[in-house]
Amino acid sequence: MHIHRIIHPVGQGAFYSEHFILKDGEEVNVVYDCGAEQPWKYALDREISNFDECKNGVIDALFISHFDEDHVNGIYDMVTKQSIKINKVILPVLEKEKWLRITDYGIEYHHNYLLILEALRQSQSQLIFVDPVVEGQDRISKRYALESLEGRSLRRNADNIDTDLNDIIVNSQHINSGDYIAIGEDSVEWIYVPIYFKSLLDKRDEVKDAIEKIPYKGRAMTVKDLENNIGNLPADDLKKVNDAYKSVFNQNNNKPSMLCYSGPLKLNTAVIDDYMFDSYYPLRYYCFCNWYHEYCRRIIHYHLREKKIATLYTGDSTLKKWNCIEVASILNMKGKNLKHACDLVSYIGAMQLPHHGSKYNITLKSVEQYLGLDLRLLITFASFGLGNSYNHPNTGLIKALHNKHSLFFGVYELPYTRLEDSLYIE
Repeated sequence: MHIHRIIHPVGQGAFYSEHFILKDGEEVNVVYDCGAEQPWKYALDREISNFDECKNGVIDALFISHFDEDHVNGIYDMVTKQSIKINKVILPVLEKEKWLRITDYGIEYHHNYLLILEALRQSQSQLIFVDPVVEGQDRISKRYALESLEGRSLRRNADNIDTDLNDIIVNSQHINSGDYIAIGEDSVEWIYVPIYFKSLLDKRDEVKDAIEKIPYKGRAMTVKDLENNIGNLPADDLKKVNDAYKSVFNQNNNKPSMLCYSGPLKLNTAVIDDYMFDSYYPLRYYCFCNWYHEYCRRIIHYHLREKKIATLYTGDSTLKKWNCIEVASILNMKGKNLKHACDLVSYIGAMQLPHHGSKYNITLKSVEQYLGLDLRLLITFASFGLGNSYNHPNTGLIKALHNKHSLFFGVYELPYTRLEDSLYIE
């Protein structure tokens, strides 16, 4: 099995791809998120146009972490401008109620969200939903082969795409957070493990109560007002709805987001060969010492020897104490088809810093203590736009990683910051 992975330089956004060539010559393309904020959209367009790994015109699986613009607005261009067919889309479960979906994915991106659904309808993509972690749930992971995973597609002739989506949410295939999707042969099985945290409790009633406290046209807003006037609500009212949603989930300006482990299920006898690390420069405006490049080579050699070849993609999720404990628990795989539990954390050699390197979304101590990752032996990366107004990535966070001798790579809009690796597993 040959694997080529790319962290695409798209600025303030996210676009990550993995290309597989299996022993029988079959090629498989997997993508995690594809989007960028408007000032950096040109960089995203460039990367989509030059997406040579998808020369067969097919993405076999697309993982969507969440529906913020900077993670998904490239999907429409992939389908409509590059004629790329997306076979299967694995995404966090959407709410059945339209009003709750609107608040969940962000009403400021409603038009963008509808464009994505339209693109998936044109591509006849099968939608597979990931149900969130449930407190106290006995996690016995279920295996799904990618080729046999079946969802449902949006109807081409449906008059109302939201109504059609309601039917699919109810009747399409759902998998649990922590189930895994497999690619490859029995001897070398590469898996994807989606992990989604929504809330410990179903809070739709609390969200509804918060919305119905918003003044609107001399009375209290209703969820019907939200559904029927989503395209015409004044900016002040949009902000009030967003604030109501965030007050319930106590979020720091980002939505619940799906993580994904990409790596081997087990590598007991596999030989790893032909590894190549092709990022041209680390983030240069942080002061790294002269040992950086030599240390980089040593870490990669260590990863090969210890088989740390998996990546943890994090979207805009939060990696603090509780989440780290849950992620570690899920990645300690147990399943009916597994003779022994597999500790997938031990394979992780690279991790995306959540939310473009925001200091509010990660606690390094929790990553080490509760997730079990040794930052000294971890490659970390963040996708961001130069000059962004959010101060991503956070300077203090990067310095803390540097002080722990963690390898950090900043991937922004300039092509030479592309981060990629290639490996061969027998």
